[in-house]
Amino acid sequence: KATVSVLYWRVNMADDGLFPVAVLIDELKSSEMAVRVRATKQLKVIAEALGFERTREELIPYVTEKGGGWDDNDEVLICIAEQFADFLEYVGGPPFASVLLIPLEQLIGMEEPVVRDKGVEAINNIVKQLPDNVVERDFAPIVHRMANHEWAACKAGSAALIPTLYARTHVSENLTQLRTLYISLTTVEEPLVMRAAVQHMPSIVRCVNSASMLGGILEKYYQLGCHKQDGVRLLAVEKCAEVARELAKLRAPELIQKFVHPIIKDAVRDVSWRVRYMLCTQLKDIAEATSLSKQPAEIINIYKALAGDAEAEVRTAAAHQIANVGLLVAGSRDMRELTPCFNDLCFDANNHVRAATAANIVGLSQVFSKGEVKEFLLPLLTKLLGDESADVRLNVIGELGKVSETVGFKELGPRILTAVTNLATDSKWRVREGVINVVPSLAKLMGPEVFNTDLSNIVIGWLTDQVCEIRGLVAKVLCDLWQIFGENWARTNLLPKILVIANKENYMHRVALLSFVSLVASKGYCSPEVLNSTFLNLFASMARDKVPNVRFNVAKSMEGCLSKIDSKTITANWRPVLDLLENDPDIDVRHFARKALVNCP
Repeated sequence: KATVSVLYWRVNMADDGLFPVAVLIDELKSSEMAVRVRATKQLKVIAEALGFERTREELIPYVTEKGGGWDDNDEVLICIAEQFADFLEYVGGPPFASVLLIPLEQLIGMEEPVVRDKGVEAINNIVKQLPDNVVERDFAPIVHRMANHEWAACKAGSAALIPTLYARTHVSENLTQLRTLYISLTTVEEPLVMRAAVQHMPSIVRCVNSASMLGGILEKYYQLGCHKQDGVRLLAVEKCAEVARELAKLRAPELIQKFVHPIIKDAVRDVSWRVRYMLCTQLKDIAEATSLSKQPAEIINIYKALAGDAEAEVRTAAAHQIANVGLLVAGSRDMRELTPCFNDLCFDANNHVRAATAANIVGLSQVFSKGEVKEFLLPLLTKLLGDESADVRLNVIGELGKVSETVGFKELGPRILTAVTNLATDSKWRVREGVINVVPSLAKLMGPEVFNTDLSNIVIGWLTDQVCEIRGLVAKVLCDLWQIFGENWARTNLLPKILVIANKENYMHRVALLSFVSLVASKGYCSPEVLNSTFLNLFASMARDKVPNVRFNVAKSMEGCLSKIDSKTITANWRPVLDLLENDPDIDVRHFARKALVNCP
């Protein structure tokens, strides 16, 4: 019947001048997935052409059937769900919502999680547009049917829908039934269903909105937090903060204490490292949501256990939480109890743990007083700056600006310079790239005098690095230094050292020099005096370079400078150089020279 109906569409649409819509209908069942996806995204166009009745009776069945079943491709199913989410107006409005809800019910019962999630999202969006009587008539039976279905996927989908139905239900008896239904899902010994029940626990707590009615649900939440399946326990820990926030809105601290705190305490010593890892990553949010932030001693005990964990992954997560934990217990007399933990993390045998520690421990400078920074933090930073791992040293250098704000650059200056010198010649270009990225911030801390003495030659040397990416990055950094220290500094300390690269044998180094000059000129950092003397002389010299790549880069660089110079000077001094390049034997050089000449008066 559907096939005959579709043929009827094609004929009628061809007669009515709606051939493009007929083509879309054909493409909905194309053998090519990409074509079906594209056509599915045009369902609204087809529905507008067909009208309400034919959309309900012919288009929806046609889309949701293929040889008696759904499309076998997840991308198409996801696209259908996305279209149905705001398709209500195309089927005639709320009275006909079941036309969309029933197919979406089938999508929610599928095995693929992404398809289920999109189906839930679509139903929730549709339900928002329905009056209460339609919700009770069309949506409630779907929720009950799915919750009592034998398939785990359907039960899992119902866990996502029960909070939506609860929020739209007003009869006390029905509300009690829904709470019982949700509790029944938590007792299903299927990991998929239990995870779904935990996943949507914050939503059901928010919808119930009554501390006196939550006891049974929260009791099941705690039991799931102790379940033998580590995936269920992990999700229970992940949801602790959200559940606690909802309970805090209800002013029910006793429920947080009774049901949420035990899950946190059990997670600290959980047999699965993944659960402990989750607790560590969520520690700040959990502490703030559950009021543990008002119990510094409790936070310190939890953190000490996690920082000393047997698994490197957990210790790495603990290292990432150093600054957050410091903020949580700031001002507490127990703060000093954490310093042995920080010390152990700095000396950890695992490189990843030390690298995470190096990237985060500097944040303690915002918590410690100046005296504590010197007493506790500087020795640890000194150790990390001398670490055998380049990643560790690099992470410290990238964050040292925070410490310098507290104790000044002089305290760490020699150690920083030693680390930078060692990293400057590291065999891994990514390490050199990392050091280069922090040069501008280091330069601000050092000031021009220290920079000229200790770091200037290293930075300029990177402009002749063997890696193109490094040379390009250094050109940008040198441009930043020009802006930071000013033109007088650049003319005295930078240009005399950098212009000698024009005589380097490697032509790529000469191109890197031109790249720097072009950047400085285009950003307007240099004065017309520098452009018309130093840079113009450089261009005139390099315009006769033996390598065509250098010569056409001269033309490109000059083009970027022309907008900064008056027309009289261009005609007198710049145009002769471009005329020389325009007559170059190389076609690429001539092309870029002519392009630059277009901007000449």
